[in-house]
Amino acid sequence: MKNVNAMFTKRNALIIVASGSALCLTVATLFLFLPLVRENRKKSIGLAALTKELAYGYHYVAMVQRSGAAKKLIPQADVSWAIDAITKEARKHRLIVKTASQKDVVDTGNFYCLLPLEIELEGGYRDIGLFFHALEVIPGVFVNVDTFTLRYDEAIAPRLSLRLILQLYVSKG
Repeated sequence: MKNVNAMFTKRNALIIVASGSALCLTVATLFLFLPLVRENRKKSIGLAALTKELAYGYHYVAMVQRSGAAKKLIPQADVSWAIDAITKEARKHRLIVKTASQKDVVDTGNFYCLLPLEIELEGGYRDIGLFFHALEVIPGVFVNVDTFTLRYDEAIAPRLSLRLILQLYVSKG
């Protein structure tokens, strides 16, 4: 019986040592693994935010491509040419250009600036509508209508008075 008890004790000791070693390895792995999991989660959240921003970017690029606006930013040297192209387009559509003045440049913090351009025009409904369409397709001029005011004035009837503030997209540098 002594042999059986000695063998049983050796077996127990071996099992206890093996179990202890396995437990130590498991605990050490958890202490090393858990911080890595937390760090990976943080990076995954950041990656998800970047993926979302990228999806928005693709969406806006697709919108611009669908609109047919293959426009470029206006180089600073060509701003006067762009203003001239806009006023020529107005005259082409039988609008009378009363005033055209540029305001202070707005820095967007990106690779482009916005140049507000205030224009006062007179003309008929149809001519004004054609001019708005022409603004969309003027080659080489990337412009948006920021605000406009259309009013009827008996002094110039049957024409209408139109006041526009356009935003010209100008490249920096």
